[in-house]
Formats: sequence, structure tokens, C-alpha cells
Amino acid sequence: MQGKYAEARALFEQQNEPTAVATAWHQLGMVHQEAGDYDTAEAAYRKSLEILTQTDNRAGQASGLTMLGNLYDDHLNRPEEAVTFYRQAAEIYVALGDLRYEGVA
Repeated sequence: MQGKYAEARALFEQQNEPTAVATAWHQLGMVHQEAGDYDTAEAAYRKSLEILTQTDNRAGQASGLTMLGNLYDDHLNRPEEAVTFYRQAAEIYVALGDLRYEGVA
């Protein structure tokens, strides 16, 4: 499955589709996380987040920050850093009008 995401990412990069490239990186991160390859998962999530930040995709940024928070909290035993990611995500969600996260931001 990882190979298919890598192929898709390469095609999207050739076609200059940054949102699709970011999604492919995000999905690769999920695959690596599920496989227990947490360092590679983190790198993929960060690459996705970098692209989403460059393209000002706020909802995507919040999702990526949440995934990094989950990774740090659930697998890397770094809860303080996870909270930072969760708070950053919550601030974005609230700014976008999703008030479910208002108490967290």
C-alpha cells in the first residue's frame, strides 16, 4: 500500500497539485504509524503540514497537527509536546468556526 501512496504523491507533484501531495504525505504518515515506523510517520506528517502551511490550508493544518499530537501522545510518550500540537490545532479549528474545540484553544 505504501508504494501506491508514493506513486500517487509523485504524480501529484508532477502535476503541481500541492493539496493532493499534502494528502498523500498525510496518508503515508498514517501507513507508517500503523506499521510502527514512528520516525518515518512523523517525517511524513511534517512534510504534509509544511505544504499545507505554504498553501494556507487551515483545516488541513489542524488535521495534521492533530495527527502529530496523536503520534506524540500515543506512541512517542511525549505528552507535553502532544498537548502543544493539540492546542495549535484547536486554535485553528476555533478560528474556522468549529467551537467544539473552544475550551481547548
